[in-house]
Amino acid sequence: MKTWKLFIKTVAAMLLVTAILTPAALANTLYKVTNVSPSPTLTNEFYLTATNITTSINGTNVKVLVYRDVPPGGGGAPAQIPGPLIEMTVGQTIICHFKNKLTNNVEGATVHWHGLELDNDSDGTAVTQDTVFNGDTYTYRFVVPRPGLYWYHSHMIPGTTTFGGMYGPIIVRDTNETALIAANVLPSTNYTFPLVLSDISFTNGTVGKVVNGTNYSLNTLILLCEDNVLNGSGGQLFSMCGEAGKPGSVFLCNGSVPIRAGTSCTPTTNSAPVFYIGKNQRIRLQLFNATISRNSYLSLRYPCSNPTGNTNLYHIGGQGGLLDSAVLEGGVQSGYDFQYSKGTVNLGSGMRTDVMFYSSGSNGDVIQLVGNPLSQAGGLYNLSAAFPTNYPVAFFVITNGGSTNLPLAAGSPILTAVGAANENLRLLNTNSLVAPPYYAYGTQSGTIEFSNSVPQNGNGTGPTIGGYAATALDGNSGGGSWPYVPHPPTALWARVGTVLQLAIANNTGNGGAGGAVHPFHLHGFSMQPVSIYSSDMQSILYNFPNNQFVDTLDILPGEALVFRIKLEDRPIIADSATGGPVTLATSAATGGGLGRWLMHCHIFLHGAIGMISELVVVPNSTTRLVSSAAGTNSVIAAVGSGVPWTANASNSWLHVTPGDTSGTGPSVVLFTYDANPGPTRYGTLNIGGQIVEVTQAGTTYVQAPGPLTGLVTNGINAPFGIAVDEDGNVFFADSANKIVKK
Repeated sequence: MKTWKLFIKTVAAMLLVTAILTPAALANTLYKVTNVSPSPTLTNEFYLTATNITTSINGTNVKVLVYRDVPPGGGGAPAQIPGPLIEMTVGQTIICHFKNKLTNNVEGATVHWHGLELDNDSDGTAVTQDTVFNGDTYTYRFVVPRPGLYWYHSHMIPGTTTFGGMYGPIIVRDTNETALIAANVLPSTNYTFPLVLSDISFTNGTVGKVVNGTNYSLNTLILLCEDNVLNGSGGQLFSMCGEAGKPGSVFLCNGSVPIRAGTSCTPTTNSAPVFYIGKNQRIRLQLFNATISRNSYLSLRYPCSNPTGNTNLYHIGGQGGLLDSAVLEGGVQSGYDFQYSKGTVNLGSGMRTDVMFYSSGSNGDVIQLVGNPLSQAGGLYNLSAAFPTNYPVAFFVITNGGSTNLPLAAGSPILTAVGAANENLRLLNTNSLVAPPYYAYGTQSGTIEFSNSVPQNGNGTGPTIGGYAATALDGNSGGGSWPYVPHPPTALWARVGTVLQLAIANNTGNGGAGGAVHPFHLHGFSMQPVSIYSSDMQSILYNFPNNQFVDTLDILPGEALVFRIKLEDRPIIADSATGGPVTLATSAATGGGLGRWLMHCHIFLHGAIGMISELVVVPNSTTRLVSSAAGTNSVIAAVGSGVPWTANASNSWLHVTPGDTSGTGPSVVLFTYDANPGPTRYGTLNIGGQIVEVTQAGTTYVQAPGPLTGLVTNGINAPFGIAVDEDGNVFFADSANKIVKK
């Protein structure tokens, strides 16, 4: 067990022997991070420091954790919840200098850029970098590939840090936005409002959850719950799980508690946060759900004096950029029940959306954005079923003046208004997953399964992926430990450059208990939803009508999301660090898409205690070493079932056998090679887009004399990989024992 986990559990074991409203105030302003780059258009370079501050929440001074903007020349955005807004543009290089100055932070911290398709070493997780402890620094460097709404938070057992205030919004501007604003498709920035939704709980100014009269940090509860799942501790530890998963008791919008002045029927302009808008205008809301488990179910309410106001929230984009046209989500569509009302918004933990509404009211009307509870039937939204009805989120006051916009409707053009459109991955051929290098390191099943049962590596009931609680993936002990976090048996392996069609099935309710909605989050690549099936994959329930890209999506119990991902490569720009973290210090034009990418439930408790796995992306090449004499070898065409492929050789001495130059689905492809009359030579085959690198020994090749010398004969478990340095020393990874041996 990691030493810091043991420390938290030891302290916890020792511990085991609605506020009065203040006058309304405006919500925190979303200040932008300070870009110190001399070329700010090409590069956004900034300094973030994780630190402790005391802030006022609803009249109480609360000790919170924040990402603070700390440029070297001084100044910077105020330290507050949420962290500074980071604006990016597609193609821009990002350089973030991160420093950890948190106190009492035994798990360390990172910056995870939730949803961004960056190079692997910048993903900020336990399998891509060392945790950053107090006094250490880590510099992230990557290029922004896709527009959309994203956010950032730590990913080292991130419950305490995120629940305590360490998060902030990211907006990547679409290159088409200027033209869309000029065409009155999108409103100007004056009528565009980013809203970061979050929650928190605290007692006497200390963030945490109270169990049996004691206020615990969220990670203490999470790790005690993990202990129950892995070791079957039961008893009082089991009660920790229920409390750790609950949303915070205090709801925040842009870091402040929303306050309704007046009545629910007729709020006044003293409400907060309040924004002033024009009459008959398109109003844009960019919504970020930074909560640990809350579904933010949002709708519009007009004053009772204006019952005919247009309350529809039109989905125009979000996680992966703008949509081709506006969509009204929810309700019953094509026979499928979304389990929330049409024209509203339902954001699970980690989700974001870009919506517009039309201000069809009268001068002086105060339009409310409100939250509501969701259905608890069958345990569906059991974590979000007890909220107050119509709790306040934000307020919009209509004023006269200015030109009017055309009303919105489902199908109103967005990207298509300027001749742009999203890529349709349904038109592409798909490829198969590849076999893991060692049988215990993964699976070739294309269906990822959320379950709620006793995991194969545990003794207590808990949420898992595929019946295995891969808790090691959610944190590390630093100091060069990140490459040795073990692969779980549920890991998926695939080749870069391929297109996959996968499914995530929510079977948490099988057996009659524990069924609930779980937000599925995939790192590193955007998913394009294709359809919704029954969780046994036998019945299709809904086909998605548009080509959107997402990275986090709610999966209802008894259902499965079928989605496609395009494993596009990207450049690597080497990260660097000071103090304890060890980095690869590698830059290259390609290879940034390779590596370990987490996938997990984004309810923070569930991901930490077992509902987590990974997608491992490997080079799109296979190697074959052949002798100098003529001969035959083979390779498997790794394509999807029913997908056609062709095979060819790029060198005159390599030949695909006549019967294997084309085919359909996974197949064994035979190839031959001529005798080599000269030195070692190299060639390639292209088998359905997969590159096979063939190395043929030359005539000077001399086989090593026998017998072979055994370098290691015992004390190893699951050896993986081998390397030789310039002095002839041989190294390999004893992966199950998490050590490199010489």
